[in-house]
Amino acid sequence: MVRFEGTIKEQLAELKSSHPRVKAVIMGTRSSDPHGKDLKSFHPTDEGWPELMRINPILNWSYNDIWFFLRQLCLNYCCLYDVGYTSLGSMENTHPNPALRYTDKNNIVKYRPAYTLHVDDEQTERAGRTPFKL
Repeated sequence: MVRFEGTIKEQLAELKSSHPRVKAVIMGTRSSDPHGKDLKSFHPTDEGWPELMRINPILNWSYNDIWFFLRQLCLNYCCLYDVGYTSLGSMENTHPNPALRYTDKNNIVKYRPAYTLHVDDEQTERAGRTPFKL
């Protein structure tokens, strides 16, 4: 596994430059993600991007499938999911999901972890992302 930091487009270019034999990358995109509905399990990158085959093994997984998988295998994930975030975007449009909000016995507003949200539709999962609202 090779790990890069930065924007996906820039880092795929860096990957191609530093590892020219790489022809495909495994992505974590789901069909319910923005720009995911038209993807296939094997889908080439878009025009203007480094030429690679995108492999999308979780394309048809639900939000609940993702959390079951992560928790069953005790895999690491971003700590923001433990404090109410259910969909991460930019710092300007990402907030804790209001569906996970509660007030504790000391009258302090808190948020349950993302894995406690049971999602039936994309709107619920992305309710913490502007402009999405419940």
